[in-house]
Amino acid sequence: MTEPADEKDVIIQLDDVKACPACGEQRVLKARFVHTWKNMQGKAMSGLREAALCPECDRGDPAADELLALFEAPP
Repeated sequence: MTEPADEKDVIIQLDDVKACPACGEQRVLKARFVHTWKNMQGKAMSGLREAALCPECDRGDPAADELLALFEAPP
């Protein structure tokens, strides 16, 4: 997976996404992005963060439901 070039980049991966460790369901996407936080001394720190979308575990969250709808097959 490619690394984000700066704090505004979000890299989305749709293939070869590993199964959810919580439920075993195949996740539909993974996003990698720069994340910044303050440490205990108040100094800004940054690094990479990943988030994955699981159709089972994330269902019920309004933002996740909208994304999951994009991946569902029409009836």
